[in-house]
Amino acid sequence: MILGLSAALAQPMVVRVPFPTSRMYDAPDRVCLQVSDARTLNPTVVDDGHFEATCGSDAGVLSLCLTLQERAWPERIAPLECEGDDVVVRVRPVPAFDPLEDVWDGVRIARNVSVVQATFRVDGVPDAPGLLAEGACGVRDGQLWVKTRPVPRRQECRVVLPDGERTVPIVLVNRLSPEG
Repeated sequence: MILGLSAALAQPMVVRVPFPTSRMYDAPDRVCLQVSDARTLNPTVVDDGHFEATCGSDAGVLSLCLTLQERAWPERIAPLECEGDDVVVRVRPVPAFDPLEDVWDGVRIARNVSVVQATFRVDGVPDAPGLLAEGACGVRDGQLWVKTRPVPRRQECRVVLPDGERTVPIVLVNRLSPEG
Protein backbone atom coordinates (compact mmCIF):
# COMPACT_ATOMS: atom_id res chain seq x y z
CA MET A 1 0.00 0.00 0.00
CA ILE A 2 2.82 2.44 0.78
CA LEU A 3 4.52 1.70 -2.57
CA GLY A 4 1.33 2.43 -4.50
CA LEU A 5 0.81 5.65 -2.55
CA SER A 6 4.36 6.85 -3.14
CA ALA A 7 4.00 6.24 -6.88
CA ALA A 8 0.70 8.08 -6.88
CA LEU A 9 2.29 11.07 -5.14
CA ALA A 10 5.39 11.09 -7.34
CA GLN A 11 5.78 14.03 -9.72
CA PRO A 12 5.20 12.79 -13.25
CA MET A 13 8.16 13.09 -15.59
CA VAL A 14 7.15 13.69 -19.21
CA VAL A 15 9.57 12.30 -21.78
CA ARG A 16 8.93 13.37 -25.37
CA VAL A 17 10.53 10.64 -27.50
CA PRO A 18 11.71 11.64 -31.01
CA PHE A 19 10.17 9.18 -33.44
CA PRO A 20 10.47 8.78 -37.24
CA THR A 21 7.62 10.10 -39.42
CA SER A 22 7.80 7.00 -41.63
CA ARG A 23 9.24 3.52 -41.49
CA MET A 24 12.95 3.17 -42.21
CA TYR A 25 12.65 -0.57 -42.97
CA ASP A 26 9.79 -3.09 -43.09
CA ALA A 27 10.34 -4.06 -39.46
CA PRO A 28 8.67 -2.09 -36.64
CA ASP A 29 10.51 1.12 -35.76
CA ARG A 30 12.04 1.31 -32.28
CA VAL A 31 13.58 4.29 -30.52
CA CYS A 32 15.32 4.12 -27.13
CA LEU A 33 16.33 6.92 -24.77
CA GLN A 34 18.34 6.85 -21.59
CA VAL A 35 17.82 9.54 -18.95
CA SER A 36 20.18 10.05 -16.02
CA ASP A 37 17.99 9.92 -12.94
CA ALA A 38 18.57 8.29 -9.55
CA ARG A 39 14.93 7.24 -9.19
CA THR A 40 13.85 3.66 -9.86
CA LEU A 41 11.49 2.63 -12.64
CA ASN A 42 9.85 -0.79 -12.46
CA PRO A 43 10.54 -3.00 -15.50
CA THR A 44 7.35 -2.47 -17.52
CA VAL A 45 5.85 -3.08 -20.93
CA VAL A 46 2.88 -0.85 -21.80
CA ASP A 47 0.90 -1.35 -25.02
CA ASP A 48 -1.86 0.92 -26.33
CA GLY A 49 -2.39 -0.95 -29.60
CA HIS A 50 -0.34 1.59 -31.60
CA PHE A 51 2.84 1.91 -29.56
CA GLU A 52 4.59 -0.32 -27.08
CA ALA A 53 6.73 1.27 -24.37
CA THR A 54 9.37 -0.70 -22.48
CA CYS A 55 10.66 0.97 -19.32
CA GLY A 56 13.21 0.14 -16.68
CA SER A 57 16.15 1.52 -14.71
CA ASP A 58 19.65 0.49 -13.76
CA ALA A 59 22.48 2.26 -11.93
CA GLY A 60 20.96 5.75 -12.01
CA VAL A 61 19.73 5.58 -15.61
CA LEU A 62 16.10 5.35 -16.71
CA SER A 63 15.75 3.42 -20.00
CA LEU A 64 12.73 4.00 -22.22
CA CYS A 65 12.12 2.26 -25.53
CA LEU A 66 9.19 2.92 -27.83
CA THR A 67 8.07 0.71 -30.73
CA LEU A 68 5.46 1.69 -33.35
CA GLN A 69 3.50 -1.46 -34.09
CA GLU A 70 1.54 -0.15 -37.09
CA ARG A 71 2.74 0.92 -40.54
CA ALA A 72 1.51 4.51 -40.11
CA TRP A 73 1.13 7.03 -37.31
CA PRO A 74 -2.21 6.87 -35.49
CA GLU A 75 -4.35 10.02 -35.61
CA ARG A 76 -4.27 10.49 -31.84
CA ILE A 77 -1.53 9.42 -29.49
CA ALA A 78 -2.08 9.18 -25.77
CA PRO A 79 1.00 9.12 -23.53
CA LEU A 80 2.01 5.73 -22.19
CA GLU A 81 2.84 5.59 -18.48
CA CYS A 82 5.54 3.66 -16.66
CA GLU A 83 5.73 3.69 -12.87
CA GLY A 84 8.34 3.21 -10.22
CA ASP A 85 8.27 3.47 -6.45
CA ASP A 86 9.13 7.16 -6.61
CA VAL A 87 8.45 8.23 -10.22
CA VAL A 88 5.77 8.13 -12.90
CA VAL A 89 7.06 8.58 -16.45
CA ARG A 90 4.68 9.66 -19.20
CA VAL A 91 6.21 8.56 -22.49
CA ARG A 92 4.91 10.61 -25.42
CA PRO A 93 6.06 9.81 -28.98
CA VAL A 94 6.68 12.90 -31.13
CA PRO A 95 7.14 12.85 -34.93
CA ALA A 96 10.63 14.31 -35.13
CA PHE A 97 12.47 13.26 -38.32
CA ASP A 98 11.99 11.60 -41.71
CA PRO A 99 14.44 8.66 -41.79
CA LEU A 100 14.32 8.53 -45.61
CA GLU A 101 15.44 12.14 -46.25
CA ASP A 102 18.49 12.43 -48.52
CA VAL A 103 21.04 13.32 -45.86
CA TRP A 104 23.49 14.93 -48.28
CA ASP A 105 20.78 17.46 -49.27
CA GLY A 106 20.15 18.25 -45.59
CA VAL A 107 17.83 16.98 -42.87
CA ARG A 108 15.20 18.48 -40.61
CA ILE A 109 14.86 17.38 -37.00
CA ALA A 110 12.17 18.52 -34.57
CA ARG A 111 13.49 20.07 -31.38
CA ASN A 112 10.23 19.81 -29.37
CA VAL A 113 11.48 16.59 -27.76
CA SER A 114 13.30 15.65 -24.55
CA VAL A 115 16.48 14.65 -26.39
CA VAL A 116 17.17 15.86 -29.95
CA GLN A 117 18.21 12.71 -31.78
CA ALA A 118 17.46 11.12 -35.14
CA THR A 119 18.51 8.26 -37.39
CA PHE A 120 18.52 8.35 -41.20
CA ARG A 121 18.92 5.55 -43.73
CA VAL A 122 22.14 5.81 -45.77
CA ASP A 123 22.46 2.67 -47.89
CA GLY A 124 25.94 1.84 -49.13
CA VAL A 125 27.77 4.26 -46.82
CA PRO A 126 30.48 2.60 -44.70
CA ASP A 127 30.66 3.06 -40.94
CA ALA A 128 32.35 6.40 -40.25
CA PRO A 129 32.85 8.87 -37.42
CA GLY A 130 31.26 12.29 -37.61
CA LEU A 131 31.94 15.71 -36.15
CA LEU A 132 29.11 17.85 -34.76
CA ALA A 133 29.98 20.95 -32.70
CA GLU A 134 26.89 20.78 -30.46
CA GLY A 135 26.63 17.01 -30.12
CA ALA A 136 27.63 13.79 -31.84
CA CYS A 137 26.96 12.08 -35.16
CA GLY A 138 28.27 9.31 -37.38
CA VAL A 139 27.37 6.42 -39.65
CA ARG A 140 26.86 2.93 -38.28
CA ASP A 141 25.20 -0.09 -39.92
CA GLY A 142 23.80 1.89 -42.88
CA GLN A 143 22.35 4.62 -40.67
CA LEU A 144 23.42 8.20 -40.01
CA TRP A 145 22.73 8.97 -36.35
CA VAL A 146 22.59 12.45 -34.85
CA LYS A 147 22.30 13.52 -31.21
CA THR A 148 22.52 17.24 -30.47
CA ARG A 149 21.33 20.18 -28.39
CA PRO A 150 18.19 22.10 -29.48
CA VAL A 151 20.26 25.20 -30.44
CA PRO A 152 21.64 26.56 -32.67
CA ARG A 153 18.92 25.86 -35.22
CA ARG A 154 21.39 25.37 -38.11
CA GLN A 155 24.12 22.81 -37.57
CA GLU A 156 26.15 20.41 -39.65
CA CYS A 157 27.51 16.92 -39.23
CA ARG A 158 30.81 16.34 -41.00
CA VAL A 159 31.11 12.63 -41.80
CA VAL A 160 34.71 11.44 -42.22
CA LEU A 161 34.51 8.80 -44.99
CA PRO A 162 37.45 6.82 -46.42
CA ASP A 163 37.29 8.87 -49.66
CA GLY A 164 36.95 12.25 -47.93
CA GLU A 165 34.69 14.33 -45.73
CA ARG A 166 31.00 14.91 -46.52
CA THR A 167 28.72 17.42 -44.81
CA VAL A 168 25.14 16.83 -43.71
CA PRO A 169 23.30 20.16 -43.20
CA ILE A 170 20.95 19.99 -40.19
CA VAL A 171 18.04 22.34 -39.56
CA LEU A 172 16.28 22.07 -36.21
CA VAL A 173 12.60 22.97 -36.55
CA ASN A 174 9.95 23.53 -33.89
CA ARG A 175 7.91 20.51 -35.02
CA LEU A 176 7.24 18.07 -37.85
CA SER A 177 3.95 16.53 -38.84
CA PRO A 178 3.73 12.70 -39.01
CA GLU A 179 3.61 13.03 -42.81
CA GLY A 180 7.05 14.73 -42.74
